[in-house]
Amino acid sequence: MAAASEERRECPPWVIEALSDRDWYMQTWRKLVGFIGHRIRGYQRGLSRGTDPQVAAHSSEDIVQSAIVKVLTGERQVPDKVTDRDQLRRWLYDVVASVLSNEGKSAEVKLIIDPLAGEEGDEELSLEDLAGDAAWKDDDSLRDWWLTVSDRLADEPELLETARAAVDGCLRPQDYAAYLGVTVEESVNRLRRLRRRFRDLME
Repeated sequence: MAAASEERRECPPWVIEALSDRDWYMQTWRKLVGFIGHRIRGYQRGLSRGTDPQVAAHSSEDIVQSAIVKVLTGERQVPDKVTDRDQLRRWLYDVVASVLSNEGKSAEVKLIIDPLAGEEGDEELSLEDLAGDAAWKDDDSLRDWWLTVSDRLADEPELLETARAAVDGCLRPQDYAAYLGVTVEESVNRLRRLRRRFRDLME
């Protein structure tokens, strides 16, 4: 009985139909590639610490393609609770993240590093670094994330303003300095403080 329960099930017809819908598929593909690309870039920042560059060479497209194939072949079975395309897209984020994680384990390294860790000379901070998956999934996820951030940073208006700059597309310290009307040195200081505050919020 146990063996039977572990047999692969065929991919549900409605999932195949969704993945065959070019418009929906391409929109989902772009979101997944962007999402996983952010995680790979986070790992690539760790190469200077002596990790295996072959692992970081995996392209976002390769990871997403592998995940889609696993779903279509039934290797990754669509949960019964996933019943529509919106839920399917959200679940696919988990699948691609799992595929990426498994690539890291096969190389005996940790593939996903903390994007908030920061290092000297690596002061860039993006919305994706702060919001993680919420930056990619859908507008509602990002809106909920921002409401939470606004509440938790209410006691530090400078950091809240800096987080707002990230939402509006700032990346480099120079971008933040121009947006906030402060010096580059001050923007670097705020970014470091914001990283520390977010790590505390995540614990």
